[in-house]
Amino acid sequence: VTSDYLKTCVASEAEFIDGEDVQVGEKVYAIGNPDGAGIAVTEGIISVESEYINMSALDGRDEDGDGKVDSVIHRVMRTDALINHGNSGGGLFNSKGELIGITNAKNVEDETEGIGYALPITVAKNVMQNILDNGDKKLHRAMLGVTTYINESVASLDENGKIKITETIVVTEAPTTKHSAYGKLQVNDIIKSVTIGGKTTEITRNYQMSDLLLTVRKGDTISITVLRNNKEAVGKTEVTETVTFDKDEYFKIYG
Repeated sequence: VTSDYLKTCVASEAEFIDGEDVQVGEKVYAIGNPDGAGIAVTEGIISVESEYINMSALDGRDEDGDGKVDSVIHRVMRTDALINHGNSGGGLFNSKGELIGITNAKNVEDETEGIGYALPITVAKNVMQNILDNGDKKLHRAMLGVTTYINESVASLDENGKIKITETIVVTEAPTTKHSAYGKLQVNDIIKSVTIGGKTTEITRNYQMSDLLLTVRKGDTISITVLRNNKEAVGKTEVTETVTFDKDEYFKIYG
């Protein structure tokens, strides 16, 4: 529902970037309220288009009871655009004025400078829609219960001259009986694609499965296509498995 204020003001909604088309070296602009001194803009580039950082949980949770705030892993983009306290929650825009991320952190070590972070807009959108759909003001992340690793990573130029990274994602630890993918995914499976809500996504980066699982709701059934060792012949066979998320324990709840 659009507020009366937004209906009468000169502000317009931001346009989101289409997909994950973010390149290292791309110019970006961070907009926020650094140190509460007023809205400001800083300029920089994308230094790393996807990586992971550890941060202390904002809700102060201590699930293991060790007296310390638990650590939370976030997938982020790294930028050298200056980001300070007060920028968090502000937009990171590309040169077209499209929103590509939400600034959320910076490196504050004495030995480093110009290392800021932003949540990719795909992650931010998926988290927002997840919370809205579940209606309890909490994030319900669907979990397969598998561990994967990048077996191979190849960088190439696409038809537009942009760098394209293609990773081979392999299952290293199979799910147990308490997980949704128990009996479905096996060690050494190579994940090729996933179909959710009728939309099939080719898996070429390790982060894609985690991002896509944010769009799964209780009762959904998804399909995962893998290359699996063929016991009766040399090589691998393409196999499609279905996983149904029909139990509360198949989700990890945050908030």
